Amino acid sequence: MPLHLKTFYTRSISALVFVAVMFLGLLGGEFYFYGLVVLIHSGCHLEYIKIIHKIYSKPLTWRFNLLYLGFISLVGGIMYVAFFYYFDSLIRITCLMYLVFGGLLIFYFLNKKPLPYWYAISFGWTYITMALFILFVFFKWSLEYSKAASFFGDEPKVWFNIPLFIFANLWINDTGAYLGGSLFGKTTFSKWSPKKTIEGVTIGIILASISSYFYGFYLMGAAYSNLYLLFFSIIITCFGTIGDLFESFLKRKAHIKDSGYIMPGHGGFLDRFDSLLFSTHFLALIFLFLEFV
Repeated sequence: MPLHLKTFYTRSISALVFVAVMFLGLLGGEFYFYGLVVLIHSGCHLEYIKIIHKIYSKPLTWRFNLLYLGFISLVGGIMYVAFFYYFDSLIRITCLMYLVFGGLLIFYFLNKKPLPYWYAISFGWTYITMALFILFVFFKWSLEYSKAASFFGDEPKVWFNIPLFIFANLWINDTGAYLGGSLFGKTTFSKWSPKKTIEGVTIGIILASISSYFYGFYLMGAAYSNLYLLFFSIIITCFGTIGDLFESFLKRKAHIKDSGYIMPGHGGFLDRFDSLLFSTHFLALIFLFLEFV
Protein backbone atom coordinates (compact mmCIF):
# COMPACT_ATOMS: atom_id res chain seq x y z
CA MET A 1 0.00 0.00 0.00
CA PRO A 2 1.41 3.46 -0.90
CA LEU A 3 2.58 5.50 2.09
CA HIS A 4 0.12 8.36 1.51
CA LEU A 5 -2.83 5.94 1.43
CA LYS A 6 -1.62 4.21 4.58
CA THR A 7 -1.32 7.61 6.30
CA PHE A 8 -4.82 8.56 5.14
CA TYR A 9 -6.36 5.34 6.49
CA THR A 10 -4.50 5.70 9.78
CA ARG A 11 -5.69 9.27 10.25
CA SER A 12 -9.26 8.35 9.27
CA ILE A 13 -9.52 5.40 11.66
CA SER A 14 -8.04 7.30 14.60
CA ALA A 15 -10.36 10.24 13.86
CA LEU A 16 -13.42 7.95 13.86
CA VAL A 17 -12.38 6.41 17.18
CA PHE A 18 -11.82 9.90 18.61
CA VAL A 19 -15.24 11.13 17.48
CA ALA A 20 -16.95 8.00 18.89
CA VAL A 21 -15.28 8.44 22.29
CA MET A 22 -16.13 12.16 22.36
CA PHE A 23 -19.79 11.64 21.52
CA LEU A 24 -20.09 8.88 24.11
CA GLY A 25 -18.69 11.26 26.72
CA LEU A 26 -20.76 14.24 25.62
CA LEU A 27 -24.08 12.46 25.16
CA GLY A 28 -23.79 9.29 27.24
CA GLY A 29 -24.65 10.85 30.60
CA GLU A 30 -22.84 12.19 33.65
CA PHE A 31 -20.72 9.08 34.33
CA TYR A 32 -19.31 8.99 30.79
CA PHE A 33 -18.73 12.73 30.72
CA TYR A 34 -16.87 12.61 34.02
CA GLY A 35 -14.69 9.78 32.65
CA LEU A 36 -14.00 11.82 29.51
CA VAL A 37 -12.93 14.86 31.56
CA VAL A 38 -10.62 12.75 33.75
CA LEU A 39 -9.05 11.20 30.64
CA ILE A 40 -8.48 14.57 28.95
CA HIS A 41 -7.20 16.10 32.19
CA SER A 42 -4.61 13.39 32.82
CA GLY A 43 -3.48 13.20 29.19
CA CYS A 44 -3.10 16.98 28.78
CA HIS A 45 -1.16 17.34 32.03
CA LEU A 46 1.28 14.53 31.20
CA GLU A 47 1.99 16.07 27.80
CA TYR A 48 2.27 19.58 29.23
CA ILE A 49 4.92 18.65 31.80
CA LYS A 50 6.79 16.70 29.10
CA ILE A 51 6.92 19.87 26.98
CA ILE A 52 8.03 22.01 29.94
CA HIS A 53 10.75 19.53 30.86
CA LYS A 54 12.04 19.62 27.29
CA ILE A 55 12.07 23.43 27.27
CA TYR A 56 14.01 23.52 30.55
CA SER A 57 16.19 20.53 29.61
CA LYS A 58 15.23 18.61 32.74
CA PRO A 59 14.90 14.81 32.99
CA LEU A 60 11.37 13.47 33.42
CA THR A 61 10.69 10.31 35.47
CA TRP A 62 7.57 8.23 36.03
CA ARG A 63 7.78 9.09 39.76
CA PHE A 64 7.50 12.78 38.94
CA ASN A 65 4.54 12.09 36.65
CA LEU A 66 2.82 10.13 39.40
CA LEU A 67 3.43 12.75 42.09
CA TYR A 68 2.41 15.55 39.76
CA LEU A 69 -0.90 13.89 38.80
CA GLY A 70 -1.56 13.05 42.45
CA PHE A 71 -1.04 16.66 43.50
CA ILE A 72 -3.16 18.00 40.64
CA SER A 73 -5.95 15.52 41.52
CA LEU A 74 -5.86 16.55 45.19
CA VAL A 75 -6.04 20.24 44.38
CA GLY A 76 -8.63 19.44 41.74
CA GLY A 77 -10.90 17.74 44.28
CA ILE A 78 -10.85 20.83 46.47
CA MET A 79 -11.49 23.14 43.52
CA TYR A 80 -14.33 20.94 42.29
CA VAL A 81 -16.30 21.78 45.43
CA ALA A 82 -15.22 25.43 45.39
CA PHE A 83 -16.34 25.95 41.79
CA PHE A 84 -19.98 25.32 42.58
CA TYR A 85 -19.96 27.89 45.40
CA TYR A 86 -17.61 30.58 44.08
CA PHE A 87 -17.92 30.16 40.32
CA ASP A 88 -18.13 33.84 39.39
CA SER A 89 -15.14 34.88 41.51
CA LEU A 90 -12.98 31.95 40.37
CA ILE A 91 -13.70 32.62 36.70
CA ARG A 92 -12.52 36.21 37.00
CA ILE A 93 -9.41 35.14 38.91
CA THR A 94 -8.43 32.37 36.48
CA CYS A 95 -8.98 34.58 33.43
CA LEU A 96 -6.68 37.15 35.02
CA MET A 97 -4.15 34.37 35.73
CA TYR A 98 -4.33 33.31 32.08
CA LEU A 99 -3.51 36.81 30.87
CA VAL A 100 -0.79 37.54 33.43
CA PHE A 101 0.87 34.12 33.81
CA GLY A 102 0.53 33.13 30.16
CA GLY A 103 1.61 36.56 28.93
CA LEU A 104 4.72 36.54 31.12
CA LEU A 105 5.53 32.99 30.02
CA ILE A 106 5.47 33.99 26.35
CA PHE A 107 7.33 37.26 26.95
CA TYR A 108 10.22 35.66 28.78
CA PHE A 109 10.46 32.70 26.41
CA LEU A 110 10.57 35.10 23.45
CA ASN A 111 13.37 37.04 25.13
CA LYS A 112 15.22 33.78 25.88
CA LYS A 113 15.05 34.42 29.61
CA PRO A 114 12.80 31.62 30.85
CA LEU A 115 10.94 32.14 34.10
CA PRO A 116 11.65 29.78 37.02
CA TYR A 117 10.81 26.15 36.28
CA TRP A 118 8.17 26.00 39.02
CA TYR A 119 6.37 28.95 37.41
CA ALA A 120 5.93 27.15 34.10
CA ILE A 121 4.82 23.93 35.83
CA SER A 122 2.32 25.80 38.02
CA PHE A 123 0.72 27.44 34.99
CA GLY A 124 -0.51 23.99 33.95
CA TRP A 125 -3.01 24.11 36.80
CA THR A 126 -4.68 27.20 35.36
CA TYR A 127 -4.12 26.16 31.76
CA ILE A 128 -5.65 22.69 32.01
CA THR A 129 -7.35 21.93 35.33
CA MET A 130 -9.42 25.10 35.65
CA ALA A 131 -10.52 24.92 32.01
CA LEU A 132 -11.86 21.39 32.45
CA PHE A 133 -13.62 22.31 35.69
CA ILE A 134 -15.46 25.03 33.81
CA LEU A 135 -16.42 22.49 31.15
CA PHE A 136 -17.77 20.18 33.84
CA VAL A 137 -19.79 23.02 35.38
CA PHE A 138 -21.19 23.76 31.92
CA PHE A 139 -22.22 20.12 31.64
CA LYS A 140 -23.98 20.22 35.03
CA TRP A 141 -25.88 23.33 33.98
CA SER A 142 -26.91 21.62 30.76
CA LEU A 143 -28.24 18.59 32.65
CA GLU A 144 -30.24 20.72 35.05
CA TYR A 145 -31.69 22.83 32.25
CA SER A 146 -32.57 19.81 30.16
CA LYS A 147 -34.31 18.08 33.08
CA ALA A 148 -36.34 21.21 33.76
CA ALA A 149 -37.24 21.55 30.08
CA SER A 150 -38.35 17.91 29.87
CA PHE A 151 -40.48 18.30 33.00
CA PHE A 152 -42.37 21.16 31.42
CA GLY A 153 -42.73 19.30 28.13
CA ASP A 154 -40.40 21.56 26.19
CA GLU A 155 -38.57 18.84 24.26
CA PRO A 156 -36.34 20.94 21.94
CA LYS A 157 -34.47 22.31 24.95
CA VAL A 158 -33.36 18.80 25.89
CA TRP A 159 -30.49 19.41 23.47
CA PHE A 160 -29.30 22.41 25.45
CA ASN A 161 -25.75 21.08 25.82
CA ILE A 162 -23.05 23.73 26.29
CA PRO A 163 -20.03 21.36 26.01
CA LEU A 164 -21.43 19.91 22.78
CA PHE A 165 -21.95 23.43 21.44
CA ILE A 166 -18.33 24.32 22.30
CA PHE A 167 -16.85 21.20 20.72
CA ALA A 168 -19.05 21.52 17.62
CA ASN A 169 -17.82 25.07 17.07
CA LEU A 170 -14.18 24.14 17.61
CA TRP A 171 -14.37 21.13 15.27
CA ILE A 172 -16.14 23.04 12.51
CA ASN A 173 -13.71 25.93 12.94
CA ASP A 174 -10.69 23.58 12.68
CA THR A 175 -12.14 21.80 9.64
CA GLY A 176 -13.06 25.06 7.94
CA ALA A 177 -9.65 26.58 8.67
CA TYR A 178 -7.88 23.51 7.29
CA LEU A 179 -9.96 23.30 4.09
CA GLY A 180 -10.06 27.06 3.61
CA GLY A 181 -6.32 27.34 4.13
CA SER A 182 -5.65 24.47 1.73
CA LEU A 183 -7.80 26.01 -1.01
CA PHE A 184 -7.34 29.75 -0.54
CA GLY A 185 -4.59 30.24 2.03
CA LYS A 186 -1.81 32.63 1.04
CA THR A 187 -1.06 34.80 4.08
CA THR A 188 0.59 33.18 7.11
CA PHE A 189 -1.39 33.87 10.27
CA SER A 190 1.47 33.44 12.76
CA LYS A 191 5.10 32.38 12.69
CA TRP A 192 4.30 30.06 15.62
CA SER A 193 2.02 28.04 13.36
CA PRO A 194 3.23 28.52 9.74
CA LYS A 195 0.57 26.24 8.23
CA LYS A 196 -2.24 28.40 9.62
CA THR A 197 -3.34 31.18 7.25
CA ILE A 198 -5.46 34.29 7.70
CA GLU A 199 -7.80 33.10 4.92
CA GLY A 200 -8.22 29.69 6.58
CA VAL A 201 -8.84 31.15 10.04
CA THR A 202 -11.44 33.56 8.63
CA ILE A 203 -13.29 30.80 6.76
CA GLY A 204 -13.24 28.59 9.86
CA ILE A 205 -14.79 31.30 12.03
CA ILE A 206 -17.46 32.07 9.42
CA LEU A 207 -18.44 28.40 9.04
CA ALA A 208 -18.60 27.90 12.81
CA SER A 209 -20.77 31.01 13.16
CA ILE A 210 -23.19 29.80 10.48
CA SER A 211 -23.40 26.37 12.11
CA SER A 212 -24.17 27.94 15.50
CA TYR A 213 -27.32 29.47 14.02
CA PHE A 214 -28.61 26.09 12.81
CA TYR A 215 -27.51 24.40 16.05
CA GLY A 216 -29.60 26.90 18.00
CA PHE A 217 -32.57 26.77 15.66
CA TYR A 218 -32.90 22.99 15.47
CA LEU A 219 -31.48 21.72 18.77
CA MET A 220 -31.57 24.38 21.48
CA GLY A 221 -35.03 25.76 20.94
CA ALA A 222 -35.53 29.03 22.78
CA ALA A 223 -32.71 28.48 25.28
CA TYR A 224 -30.79 31.41 23.80
CA SER A 225 -31.49 33.64 20.85
CA ASN A 226 -29.57 32.87 17.69
CA LEU A 227 -27.86 36.26 17.97
CA TYR A 228 -26.39 35.25 21.32
CA LEU A 229 -25.29 31.89 19.89
CA LEU A 230 -23.58 33.67 17.03
CA PHE A 231 -21.72 35.86 19.53
CA PHE A 232 -20.78 32.84 21.68
CA SER A 233 -19.52 31.04 18.57
CA ILE A 234 -17.21 33.95 17.70
CA ILE A 235 -15.84 34.00 21.27
CA ILE A 236 -15.24 30.22 21.21
CA THR A 237 -13.51 30.18 17.83
CA CYS A 238 -11.39 33.30 18.36
CA PHE A 239 -10.07 32.24 21.76
CA GLY A 240 -9.81 28.66 20.51
CA THR A 241 -7.47 29.91 17.77
CA ILE A 242 -5.40 31.76 20.39
CA GLY A 243 -5.21 28.53 22.42
CA ASP A 244 -4.01 26.66 19.34
CA LEU A 245 -1.28 29.26 18.76
CA PHE A 246 -0.21 29.13 22.41
CA GLU A 247 0.30 25.37 22.26
CA SER A 248 2.16 25.71 18.95
CA PHE A 249 4.42 28.27 20.62
CA LEU A 250 5.23 25.86 23.46
CA LYS A 251 5.96 23.03 21.01
CA ARG A 252 8.31 25.21 19.00
CA LYS A 253 10.18 26.14 22.18
CA ALA A 254 10.45 22.42 23.01
CA HIS A 255 11.46 21.58 19.40
CA ILE A 256 8.75 18.95 18.94
CA LYS A 257 6.12 18.49 16.23
CA ASP A 258 3.34 16.85 18.27
CA SER A 259 2.60 16.96 21.98
CA GLY A 260 1.95 13.20 22.03
CA TYR A 261 0.95 10.17 19.97
CA ILE A 262 -2.41 9.13 21.43
CA MET A 263 -4.06 9.68 18.01
CA PRO A 264 -1.94 8.28 15.15
CA GLY A 265 -1.65 10.96 12.49
CA HIS A 266 -3.27 13.63 14.67
CA GLY A 267 -0.95 14.07 17.65
CA GLY A 268 -1.64 14.04 21.37
CA PHE A 269 -4.18 15.31 23.88
CA LEU A 270 -2.91 18.88 23.85
CA ASP A 271 -2.94 18.89 20.05
CA ARG A 272 -6.62 17.95 20.13
CA PHE A 273 -7.79 20.09 23.07
CA ASP A 274 -5.56 23.18 22.98
CA SER A 275 -8.43 25.26 21.59
CA LEU A 276 -10.77 24.08 24.33
CA LEU A 277 -8.37 25.06 27.11
CA PHE A 278 -8.60 28.75 26.21
CA SER A 279 -12.15 29.12 24.93
CA THR A 280 -13.97 27.72 28.00
CA HIS A 281 -12.55 30.36 30.35
CA PHE A 282 -13.49 33.31 28.25
CA LEU A 283 -16.92 31.95 27.33
CA ALA A 284 -17.63 31.59 31.06
CA LEU A 285 -16.45 35.18 31.59
CA ILE A 286 -18.84 36.39 28.88
CA PHE A 287 -21.66 34.45 30.57
CA LEU A 288 -20.94 36.35 33.78
CA PHE A 289 -20.85 39.75 32.09
CA LEU A 290 -24.15 39.04 30.33
CA GLU A 291 -25.61 37.74 33.64
CA PHE A 292 -26.55 34.35 32.23
CA VAL A 293 -25.30 32.62 35.41
